Amino acid sequence: MEIKETKKKMSIETKNKLIFSGELIIIAIVILVFGFLKIFNVMGYNETKRTIFNWITIFGGTWCIADFIWMCLSKKRQKKNSWLDKALALPSGIFLITFDICCFVLKDKITANLYNTIIGIFFFYLFVLFTFEGIFHWFKPSPAVLAIIEEEKKMIEESKKSEEESNNNSTENKDNI
Repeated sequence: MEIKETKKKMSIETKNKLIFSGELIIIAIVILVFGFLKIFNVMGYNETKRTIFNWITIFGGTWCIADFIWMCLSKKRQKKNSWLDKALALPSGIFLITFDICCFVLKDKITANLYNTIIGIFFFYLFVLFTFEGIFHWFKPSPAVLAIIEEEKKMIEESKKSEEESNNNSTENKDNI
């Protein structure tokens, strides 16, 4: 008795949604690990590292806000991005700028434990954000993913057409011989 293997080919939509949602979930898990490392003080505290982190995050927070404003003003950007993604990232940008300014002003008053706890909680927020987006975009893909799906479908159709043309040309050549 022979067992036939049937391999079900994954659709283009499923493949792209899986890749995009999977990336978001993996990023969420990495952020969760960083959150726990900060909360439990496993990731060490150093004044130099804190200053570098604050400068990076103040620019990152500014970018979150600027990106949201850019999304509001640009019709082209609205077609390519999800409003939900930009709106959910906005509070993190506002928080980062506020927290970084507090760190610069109150440098001596923010202890290592307080700093690690606040950053750990922020990482937990990001974990929830990325997990939610990963699940949400599985059911409702972002416009960028939909555009990629359409491009892949067009490429497959074009390759099928060119394959058919080459098959037709080869049969014509055989008939001529």
